[in-house]
Amino acid sequence: MKNSYFKPKYLVIAGGCIILLVLASLLLFRDKFQSPPEKPDPDLLAKVGSHEIRAEQFRAEMARRTRFRAVKIDKRQLLEEMINYETFLVKAFKAGLDKDPEVVRSYRNLLVGKLKQHQLTPRIEAATMSDEDIQAHYEANVDAYTQPAKIRIAIIYMKTHPTMSSEKVSGLKGRMAEAREKALELSNVRGFGALSINYSEDQTSRYKGGDIGWVEEGRKYRWNPAVISAGFSMEKKDDISDIITTDNGLYLVKLMDQRKSLVTPLKKVKTRIRHKQLLEKRKAIEKAFQKKIRAATEIEIYPEALEAIPLPASSGLVPGKQKPPTLP
Repeated sequence: MKNSYFKPKYLVIAGGCIILLVLASLLLFRDKFQSPPEKPDPDLLAKVGSHEIRAEQFRAEMARRTRFRAVKIDKRQLLEEMINYETFLVKAFKAGLDKDPEVVRSYRNLLVGKLKQHQLTPRIEAATMSDEDIQAHYEANVDAYTQPAKIRIAIIYMKTHPTMSSEKVSGLKGRMAEAREKALELSNVRGFGALSINYSEDQTSRYKGGDIGWVEEGRKYRWNPAVISAGFSMEKKDDISDIITTDNGLYLVKLMDQRKSLVTPLKKVKTRIRHKQLLEKRKAIEKAFQKKIRAATEIEIYPEALEAIPLPASSGLVPGKQKPPTLP
């Protein structure tokens, strides 16, 4: 009886000890095999909402502030400034300002600018004009660097028209012949002198001795081409033409002065040629760059959709005075 009484008691105690041993073992194994806590990210300086401020961003901001002058950096103060800045960004994103058309346009313009800066600008800056290129351009376009021949002439003009009678035309020719004879007798006068007042009907020149100023070979003027041609056909100063008959009147022409055509030496225009041709070369590089990018990009155009878009109401632009903004 005595042994049967104590047996259950010992079993309970033994069972409790076993349970304690199992729990202790589990705790021991948990501590031994539990994953260690994650180490902090050494590059993460702060979190502001969903935004992160990382070491690379922080170093870039320090470099920006010290790029042009020495500045003492307080790192904690700088981080606070960057945190404050990020709070504005978080708020701006929550407000949907990143989708504002002006913001989107500015961002796209910035991307295009960066693309050109990295891929187009180096090509443009590498463009050069050698002395041989300049020489070849000069020789191929020597006319552009040649000052044309010039003459300064005076005229006497008498108006006629197709319906004028032959008697009246003859009378005008007689009067013009009289003016020519008197002009041949003049000396040391400007153009035709006072004769132009008495005989000429050209109101812009008659009070200046008939002087119409310098005219260049090959250019068009308001006077009949026969008048200009007569001036260039004369050989020396003070020569006077015969009476010139045209559809609109009679003329006398007097050569007042002349300048032969003159080729500008290469050394005087070399800098101008280099600048102009280099500009043209850079424009060609930019055009080729644009063409290459466009060719590498799949493009589809839907003209019907384009036609469906109404044009905006007329703006305050004055035609010919202002131009609307263009794409970058």
